[in-house]
Amino acid sequence: MKKLIPLMILATVVSCGKKTKMIETEQMIYEQIVSSEKVGQVINSKHLDEEYKLNADGDKFEKASSEFTSVNVILKKEGDLVYRLILTPVVTESVSEEGVRNVSTSQKAEVELEDLGERAANISEMIKNGDAEIKGNRLIIRNKERDVVFKEVGNDVSSMKISGKKKVTIKRNVLASCESDIEIKKTNIVGTINGKESKLDNIKESITQTCGEILSAAELKDLDLTSVSYCDLRKSSGDCEDDKDMSFLTSDL
Repeated sequence: MKKLIPLMILATVVSCGKKTKMIETEQMIYEQIVSSEKVGQVINSKHLDEEYKLNADGDKFEKASSEFTSVNVILKKEGDLVYRLILTPVVTESVSEEGVRNVSTSQKAEVELEDLGERAANISEMIKNGDAEIKGNRLIIRNKERDVVFKEVGNDVSSMKISGKKKVTIKRNVLASCESDIEIKKTNIVGTINGKESKLDNIKESITQTCGEILSAAELKDLDLTSVSYCDLRKSSGDCEDDKDMSFLTSDL
């Protein structure tokens, strides 16, 4: 019942003026984002991706699609700060000298540090600007369309670039932040191979997040954090380090 109080307050302040409504909205967003992140919570993310790759001859773009599931575990909270472990499958393809194609799958482990208070403030600002709204128990965020370079590689011999516009829409359950739907639309796509441009069809990505189990302290301590990537999301550059020992996050449980 306590979780419903901020939404009830929000519903009663509509007639009390825009300023009062915004204050209550900011309080509700902050409380829900910070309190709904529970240590040990597992979040399962189903990814459906479309992208463009070069064909075997390297002279034409081909559309490729993939489907995979990543796992997100909340490791530790310190005030507004939260540490998450993200486990993502990595598929590696290689071709032997005999022309045999080999596919292997490994797992990438990354720990992210985020300031939940900063995220709540950004969402409140988006609501003020009309880029986000609350409908029922859903927070809907519509990021503005922007120009993006999706992929770019090159050397002295050849180069490849894929660019276009990107628009992200997020629908999140404000009562359970582990439930959300994310849609990424990529439009006006132009592919360039060695200076030659070609217009490509639109593609999209989707991520569906659902709440999984809640790990016990013993299960969190069993996670191998001795050599992971670490990214501090509080920095605009997304400051990341490889082969970082983050086992201290669960050693005191």
